[in-house]
Amino acid sequence: MTAERNIVEALVFACSQDPEVLKVGENYLKECETQPGFYTTLAKVLADRSLDVPVRWMAITYIKNGVDRYWRPGAPHAIDEDEKAFVRRTLLGNVEERVQQVSAQLVALISRIARTDCPDKWPELLPFLAQSVCSTSLLMQQCSLSCLKDVVKALAARRLANYRAVFFELTGQLFAYLLQLWTHHLQNSISQSSTEAVLESLKMASDSQKILQQMAVHGFPRFNASPEAVTFVEQLFQRIPAFIQLRKQLSENHPAIPLVEKVNALMMKALQELQSHHPIGYVTYITPTLELLFLHVFTYDGPSEGLVIHSMNILRQILRCEDYQPPNSAHVVSMTVPSQVMEAHQAKTNFFNTRVCQQMCQKFVGHFLLLTKEEMTALEEDTEEFVKEKGGESYTFVLRECVESAFLTMFHEYPHLISPTVLAMVQAVQDTGPEADLHAILLKEAVYRAVGLAAYELYNEVDFDSWYSTQLTQELKITDKRYTMVRYRVVWLVGNWVGVKMSAELRPNLYAMFVSVLQRREALVVRLGAVEALQLSVDDFAFTSEAFSPFVASIVELLLQLLADVEQGDTKMKVLNVLSLIIERMGPSIRPHIGTLLQCMPQLWEESSHEGSSMLRCVILIALTNIVKAVEGDSLQLQPMTTQAIAFATDVKRPEHVYLAEDGLDLCGLHLWYAIFGVV
Repeated sequence: MTAERNIVEALVFACSQDPEVLKVGENYLKECETQPGFYTTLAKVLADRSLDVPVRWMAITYIKNGVDRYWRPGAPHAIDEDEKAFVRRTLLGNVEERVQQVSAQLVALISRIARTDCPDKWPELLPFLAQSVCSTSLLMQQCSLSCLKDVVKALAARRLANYRAVFFELTGQLFAYLLQLWTHHLQNSISQSSTEAVLESLKMASDSQKILQQMAVHGFPRFNASPEAVTFVEQLFQRIPAFIQLRKQLSENHPAIPLVEKVNALMMKALQELQSHHPIGYVTYITPTLELLFLHVFTYDGPSEGLVIHSMNILRQILRCEDYQPPNSAHVVSMTVPSQVMEAHQAKTNFFNTRVCQQMCQKFVGHFLLLTKEEMTALEEDTEEFVKEKGGESYTFVLRECVESAFLTMFHEYPHLISPTVLAMVQAVQDTGPEADLHAILLKEAVYRAVGLAAYELYNEVDFDSWYSTQLTQELKITDKRYTMVRYRVVWLVGNWVGVKMSAELRPNLYAMFVSVLQRREALVVRLGAVEALQLSVDDFAFTSEAFSPFVASIVELLLQLLADVEQGDTKMKVLNVLSLIIERMGPSIRPHIGTLLQCMPQLWEESSHEGSSMLRCVILIALTNIVKAVEGDSLQLQPMTTQAIAFATDVKRPEHVYLAEDGLDLCGLHLWYAIFGVV
C-alpha cells in the first residue's frame, strides 16, 4: 500500500504547475516504470473516480508510454502477463467515462493495446464493444462506439496476411449491424426536432461512418462482392444529396452545421477511399460519382470545405487512375483489354462532353479558384505565409491545392474541351481595371491563375510573347492598391510561362520588369512573387548570362534589400536560394558583385543562429560554395570568412553538424582544390 500511495502522490506532483515539484514527481515515476506492479497501480488510479481528473489523466498517459516501451513480450523490462491482463480488464470496466479528456485518453490507450493483443490475447474486447454499442445508456453507446472506431482503425492498419484474415472475419461479423446503426442515426438526425438529440445522432453517425469506411475499404477482398458493402455505397449516393439539402435548410448560426458538414464530408471521403483502394470494383460507380459531383458540388454555391476537398480528390483520382486507361497502341487487340477498363474509359468519355467541361471549368475558375476572405486577410496580415509553398502532399488535404490539382488534371485529360472556355474567360477579363468591383478583380486574378497553372496545356493556344508585350506589361504599371493581387498574379503567371513559351528577344524586357517590381516601393506580395518568377527565369534552359548581365547589379542589390525586409526563415531561404542560383548561373561574370554579396553573409549567419534555422545556414554554405567557384583562383581571399563557416559546420560537438556537415565539407574540398591546383 505504501508503494501505491507513493505512486499516487508522484502522479499528483507530476500534475503540478511548480517546475520543481513536477520534476520530483516525474523522476520518481521514471524510477518506478520498470518495477512490477507499477501498471497495476496506474490502472487502479484511472478507475478511481474520487481522484482529480488530471491525476487520472496522467495515469493513463504513463500506461500509454509503458505500452510503447514495455508491452511487447521480448522488450527489456517487459510487463508481466498477469499485470497486462489486469490492465485490460480495468480498461473494459471503465469505457463508460463522463470526462471527455479522460475518455479520449482511454480510447487511445485501448486502441493501442488492441493493435498488438486483439484478438489473440484480448478476445473479449470486440464482443464487449459490440454489445456496449447496443446499451440503453446513451453515454455507454457514445463511449463504446468511439472506442470501437479507434480499435477498428488500429486493426485495419495491420497488413500481414493473418491479421487481414482476422479483420475480414471481424468485418463479416459487425458490418451489417453497424450499417443498420449508421442508417438509424442518420435518419434520426433528419427527423428529430430537438437540437440536442440531433447533435447526439450526428455524433453517433459520424463515428459509425468512420468504422464502416474502414471496414468497407479494408475488410473485404472485393467490396462490390458483398451485398452489405454494396448497400452501404448505394446509401452514400443517396445520403450525400440529402445532407447537402439539409445544410441548405439550416439557419447560418445553427449549432448542427459543423456536424452536418462533417458527416457529409466523411461520406464523400468514403467514396474517395473506396475508389483509391478498389479501383476496378469501383468502375460501376464512376458515372454516379461524376454525376453526384456535377449536380451537387459544381452547381451548388455553398459546399463545405471538407466536402470540396474530398470531391476534388475523387475527381482527380478517377481522371488519373491508370486502371481506367486503355492502351494507346492501335496494335493491341481489344479482346486483350479487361472489360472493366473499357467500361471505365467509356464512362469518362460519355460524361465529359463539351457542355459538362465548359460548366465545370467555369465553376473551377469563377468560384473555386477565387480568393476567399480568409486568404485576402492572410495576404494583408501575413504576406510571407500567404506566398509560402505548401509542397508535399498538401494537394490532398489543403483546399487551394486540391482545387488546383483537380483543375490541372482535368485540363490535362481534356485540353480540347477546356481550352476554348479558358481563352474566352481571358478575353472577358482583359478590360477589367482597378475601378471594377472586387469580384471582377478577383475573377481576373483567378483567370490568370488558371492560365498559369495550365501553361503547358495552352502552349499552342496562346501567343504569349504578344500577350506579354501588349497586355501583361501594362497591367504591371497599374499602381492602385486594389489591383495589387492582380499584379502579383501577373508576375507569377510570367514566371510559369517563361520556361514554356517566351522568346529570347523578350528576355531583356523580362529582366527589366524584375528590376521594376522588386523595388521597395512595391507591395511585399509582388516582390515575393517576383522572386519566384526570377528563380524560374534564371533556372531556365534558355537563360544566358550575356542577356542577364546588364541587370545583375540592380537585381542583386534589390534581392539583398528584400532579404533584409523579410522576417521568416523560409522566406530568407527562398531569397538566398535565388541569389545562390544567380551566382551559379553567372559564373565568373558575377565577380564585380561578390563584395556586395559577402557583406551580408556574416549578419545573415548570425541572424540564423537566433532563429535556430540550420536549413538557412545550409543555404548560406551553398551560396559561399558558388561564390568560391565564381572567383576560382582568387578564392584564398575568402578564407577568413569561409574557414569559420567550415569549422562551425563540421564541428561534431554541435547538434547542427548533422544538417551542415555535408555542405561544409563540399566548401572545404573546393577550397583545398583551388589551393593545390588553382582552377577546377
